[in-house]
Amino acid sequence: MMDTGGSRILLTVMATALLTGIARADDIAVTIYADAGYPPYSYDQGGKAAGLYHEIVTAALARMHGYKVAIKPLPWKRGMALLQSGAGFALYPPYMNTRDEPWTWPYSRPLHEEHVVAVCRKSVLKGRGRQWPQDF
Repeated sequence: MMDTGGSRILLTVMATALLTGIARADDIAVTIYADAGYPPYSYDQGGKAAGLYHEIVTAALARMHGYKVAIKPLPWKRGMALLQSGAGFALYPPYMNTRDEPWTWPYSRPLHEEHVVAVCRKSVLKGRGRQWPQDF
């Protein structure tokens, strides 16, 4: 019987499909920590992460496949300690302070650009010198 090549192609496709199914691993479990005390950007709401950064991160995660991600809110200092010790994988919002935290480079990238504004009524400052931050 003469082989026309079709059976070889079919056999190759079937073997690839079988091996791919066997070799496929479960999703990789990852925990991302969220700053629990930085509203409205990142905060704890009833034990769950919430805020603008949470929305950005979950939108990005919805487009990623192969990961099972848990997001857990916790205090910023505790999250930074987990990252520094290697016990933590990721923490948001990301801030780059390579002078005090050189171990964060090159992993910190901004998710959003914040503009902080202080607002104060004139009556609060009337008759007082302007000292930051006490007068604001």
